[in-house]
Amino acid sequence: MSKYQRFVLENDLTGGRAYHGAVVIGFNMYVVGGFNGDEYLNSCRCFNAVTKIWREIAPMNSRRCYSSVAVLNDIIYTIGGYDGLERFKTAERYNYKDNQWSLIAPMNVRRSDASATALNSNIIL
Repeated sequence: MSKYQRFVLENDLTGGRAYHGAVVIGFNMYVVGGFNGDEYLNSCRCFNAVTKIWREIAPMNSRRCYSSVAVLNDIIYTIGGYDGLERFKTAERYNYKDNQWSLIAPMNVRRSDASATALNSNIIL
């Protein structure tokens, strides 16, 4: 683990999380959902690489770990996932300018543990 990675992890006082999604927009790294060892999370955090400060951002509508996360046109998408009881076919998007998550059209099937990326103005799973 690099010195930078240790600094980032040690300075988030809310504690660790696993099975989360992570994406980058500009100098900000967004950590989305996950599992903290006790509960599945809908909370989201943002780390600014310039100021080295963590901040809480708006929570998702659903608690999700193992979700697919991607960025398209500076909008964060989280797709599918698992809440400890069921796998999801739902999806949400986050606009950092408004600090707001919005539900979007669901997928046809439930998914978790998949990867996602943006390609040609589309999110690919």
